[in-house]
Amino acid sequence: MRMMNLRMTEVMDMSESRPKLCQLSWFDGIYRKIYDVLNVENMLPDPCEITILYPEDVEVRETVLALTWQDAKTIWFRYQPPDPLAFAHELLHLIDAPNKTRELEEIYGYNLAGLAVILARENIIPKINIIRLFDVTEDDILNAIRKVYRINFSSLEEYHEFIGVIPPFIRLEEGINGTLRFVRDHQYSARDVVIYAITELIAGADFDPFMFQVVLELLNRS
Repeated sequence: MRMMNLRMTEVMDMSESRPKLCQLSWFDGIYRKIYDVLNVENMLPDPCEITILYPEDVEVRETVLALTWQDAKTIWFRYQPPDPLAFAHELLHLIDAPNKTRELEEIYGYNLAGLAVILARENIIPKINIIRLFDVTEDDILNAIRKVYRINFSSLEEYHEFIGVIPPFIRLEEGINGTLRFVRDHQYSARDVVIYAITELIAGADFDPFMFQVVLELLNRS
C-alpha cells in the first residue's frame, strides 16, 4: 500500500516509468493555458520535466485530491484529468522563486490557484508572475484601486468601506451619532495588510470586474 509519505527515493524511481506532463493527452486547452499563466518569467519546470504519477500510485484519505514533490518535479492527481483548480494549485507548489517561503506556500496555493484559472479562461497572460502579487506594497494596491475606480480613496479602510467588505486588518469603530467607521487594526503588520488586501481582491476578481481590473493593474505594473 502506497501512503502519502512516499520516500523521495521511491518517487524518483517511479519517475523513470511514469509519463511526463507533456505526454498526457489531457494537457491541452485549459490545462496548457493554466501552465502558461503560471510559467510567466519561466518560473515552472518544462512540461517534459514534470512527472505525473498514476492515480493508483498513492493511497491516501479521500479528501486529498493531489500531492506534489517539488524536488522531484513530480505530481500525483487522484483523477486525470484533474480539476483545473487542483491542477493550478499543484503547479504553484512547483514554482521555485526567491520570494516564495514555506510560510506563504499554502497562501500561494489556495489564493492564487483560482486566479490562475480565471486568467487562463480569459486568455490573459500577465506581464509578471502572479506570485509577485504578494510582493506589492500597500501604496501599490491603493494606487491601482484609485486608477481603476477613478476615485481618490485616502486609504484601504476607505476603499473597503466603499465596497462594504471587512478584511481582518480592519475593525469597526462607533463614530458620531452611532455611525460605524472602518479603522485599521494595528495588531496587523504591513505585510499582513498586503496579504489580506490582495486576498480580498483575488476573491472578488471572479465576480467583480473592478476588482479583477485592479488585479490586472498590479500584474501589469512596470
